Amino acid sequence: MKWYETYCRIASKIAALWLGIATEEEKREVEAWKNERAGRSELVENLLGQKDMVENDKELKRFPVWEAWRQAEKRLGRPRKGLRLLVECCKYAAVLAILAGGGYFLFRERPLEVKVTKVGMPVFHSGTKGARLILGDGKVVEITKDNRFQLAETDGTIIRKDSAGIVYSPVTSAGDSLVYNKMETLTGMEYTLALSDGSLVYLNAETSVKYPVVFAENERMVELDGEAYFEVAKDASRPFIVRMNGVDVKVTGTSFNARAYRNEGKVVTTLIEGRVEVNGKAIVPGEQARYEVGNGNLEVAKVDVEHFVAWKEGYFVFRNERLEDVMRTLARWYKVEYHFMDEASKDVRIGARFGRYNDMTPIIEMLRETELVDVLQTNCSLYISKRK
Repeated sequence: MKWYETYCRIASKIAALWLGIATEEEKREVEAWKNERAGRSELVENLLGQKDMVENDKELKRFPVWEAWRQAEKRLGRPRKGLRLLVECCKYAAVLAILAGGGYFLFRERPLEVKVTKVGMPVFHSGTKGARLILGDGKVVEITKDNRFQLAETDGTIIRKDSAGIVYSPVTSAGDSLVYNKMETLTGMEYTLALSDGSLVYLNAETSVKYPVVFAENERMVELDGEAYFEVAKDASRPFIVRMNGVDVKVTGTSFNARAYRNEGKVVTTLIEGRVEVNGKAIVPGEQARYEVGNGNLEVAKVDVEHFVAWKEGYFVFRNERLEDVMRTLARWYKVEYHFMDEASKDVRIGARFGRYNDMTPIIEMLRETELVDVLQTNCSLYISKRK
């Protein structure tokens, strides 16, 4: 076993002890490691001692982790690749690095002098407007808030991007062969797309919509993966169909929210106004259709629609939701990496309302103030554990 793999393994065991989630086997392994060499016992006691917990917690906000890694690297004479791999292979290593703010490093086993400067933890900034447009020929065009361009599709349609957004200007009606574009938002992005019929699609983060540059004469069909709010232009002769992961939502002119992230295992359609059919089942404003991808079950219920469209209005609204689901949503927007240190913390229930365009600091503070979980921040990651 390579040297950094050994230290990574031991780091994870000690971190588990500190978080109170260590198994009996992990406890025995740490005990055996402590007894192998002088000084190790004192190191572990310093890391885990209740007396030092307060001071260690203070160090969380001021200890320059990566500067310490760099200095440790120089002392050890090891290649940078090894240290990077240690951090990447073990999610606990950064936790221990900060806890050892007094100067100890597990793999050095003696004090390492690090000049500590008061620096704040990185801030998780909110997302912004942007997307990626994939043309019919496969060409990719990056879209930012300020860029402008004009393109010609293979069917002659002119695509213009100005300060107001993208506009499609067809030169002819759709023929026998439709040309498709795809609009994608990445993590930390949102975008508003105007289709050729005048319908508007508001894309949330990590969402893609595939659509014809010019709609067919008898129907308007798009494919969605992710979450989007639709304002469909009225056209009784051409129904508008949204296809997503086993669900077809059929409308003629209406406003609704559709959520179909593949890693969530369900497709949720919330109707704001008008009338839609979800796999042939009609719903009315204020109702929501939930389709379970695994078993094909479709249920309709009355809901408070504000909860499900708040993201479009610039808010996060959570009502008695599992923390694991909350963090999944936040990570799409703030580009935050997070780790649950135990299963119990995933099931903590959260209710809150926050501005979507603020940074994530108030949300992190709220989680801490609930006193239900402990939240440690190490550079660009959050470590969440159930408070004992």
